[in-house]
Amino acid sequence: MPGRIDINCDMGESFGAYGEVATIKHVSTTDLIKGSGPFMQYVTINFEDGSTITIKSQGTIGIAAGASDRSHYSVDKSDVL
Repeated sequence: MPGRIDINCDMGESFGAYGEVATIKHVSTTDLIKGSGPFMQYVTINFEDGSTITIKSQGTIGIAAGASDRSHYSVDKSDVL
């Protein structure tokens, strides 16, 4: 049975409507069999003033019938830590 476990880490910058700049770090895991399965992710946003927001989300990823890519996902739970 084809399956794939991924661990991903991305970093970037975000620019707000009022000129604020924040760095974003995104870490996620997926455990997919035939393109469907659970995921968990943490997104940490660090602002220039030193404040930080961390969001943890988890849910499922699935492929719709006849689709060849991740065409939908569901977030079962999301928490601001």
